[in-house]
Amino acid sequence: KVVLKAKQAGARGAAEGIFLDKAKQHPFLSKVVVQYYGDRKDEEGNEWLILENLLHGMASAVAMDLKMGSRTYAEDASQAKIEEQKGKASGTTTESLGVRVVGARIPQEDGLTSEIVGSKFKVGEPENEHEMGVLLKKFLRTEKLRAQALDFVRELTDWFNDQTEYAFYGSSLFLAYDLSLGSDAELVVKMIDFAHVNGGEKGRPLDESYLFGLQSLLRILSEQPKISRPEYADETAEARNYLRELLLHPAGSKQRATCLVFVRHGNTDRPQSDSRQADIDRKLTNKGRDQARRARSWTEKLPKPKLVCCSSAGRCISTASYMLGAVEPIILEGIYEGTMEEDCRAAFKDIGYASLESYLGKGHEKMMEKYAERVMVELMSALKISRKEGVLVVNPIDWSFP
Repeated sequence: KVVLKAKQAGARGAAEGIFLDKAKQHPFLSKVVVQYYGDRKDEEGNEWLILENLLHGMASAVAMDLKMGSRTYAEDASQAKIEEQKGKASGTTTESLGVRVVGARIPQEDGLTSEIVGSKFKVGEPENEHEMGVLLKKFLRTEKLRAQALDFVRELTDWFNDQTEYAFYGSSLFLAYDLSLGSDAELVVKMIDFAHVNGGEKGRPLDESYLFGLQSLLRILSEQPKISRPEYADETAEARNYLRELLLHPAGSKQRATCLVFVRHGNTDRPQSDSRQADIDRKLTNKGRDQARRARSWTEKLPKPKLVCCSSAGRCISTASYMLGAVEPIILEGIYEGTMEEDCRAAFKDIGYASLESYLGKGHEKMMEKYAERVMVELMSALKISRKEGVLVVNPIDWSFP
């Protein structure tokens, strides 16, 4: 029922034991962190952590170790260690997705055999989001298993969107189930590996590194399209049909309409230069993150959105994440490009950073109508929907915003 994990030498080993002990008493972490039963020293003086055996009772276990986060070094790491870890992450899905398959036993189609893949074994490691999705679908071979994985990631994302206690570097998600049970298999998912956890007191910045990985997993597991060019629609027929129903008025219906709610991102840092890329790379400040979290109490009073779109600017993706939790936005580049048009730039210069209410009350209503139409047209284009197929009516509403 237990396994022994070699305790790292020095402060790292002690830190992992301390964290695991605290996690047992934590109202949320106690549910998602592998159980810890203390330490043991053998006759040769080797020290071990006594942990829950997540594979206990499985006749034919298959498992996957997902290293989480785009940053894999702790806050007190030396410069040499930082450079080493950055080098290892460069060009991998740690960098692009915030998730990396360390190792996995992937069941084959016969349901009896399996293959081993992952960075640890230097074989079969996904190199991009598409390959990651294919591998996860092969591992989570039933709808039930995929649904259980998605539920866990959603719950974990909701916690990470608010928690300011810890930063998890070099930590993993461990997924496992008994292949011999076929469609009756139940997924086991736990957080593991905590030698590089920092924190323990509330008031820290949000763990953006781990959140980035969770947001990637949400998008992949929910098979939600990350649409930024029309050709992606060819790969997402189901999503395209679903969105057509949202955007188009059904024949004979005069009641159905799509309500657009425009939200401006939270406060950001200053761009490093005047370039377009420097503007896209701007991140939310602590104030901006707090604004987005407070705005969540407002959005929770509205009907759950059927569709969330934002530009590829990191500040916009982060704002959507903090406000909406597990609802993953669809990326539309045209939303950002619309802000570069002359009338938009003039309005920004005139009013500056202000609520949308300010933009709707100072003679810029037409600009907002035009911008709303641009978003709809961009979405229709990405989904290959003709303008003639739908009726677009833009009617700005004066929303009060916290």
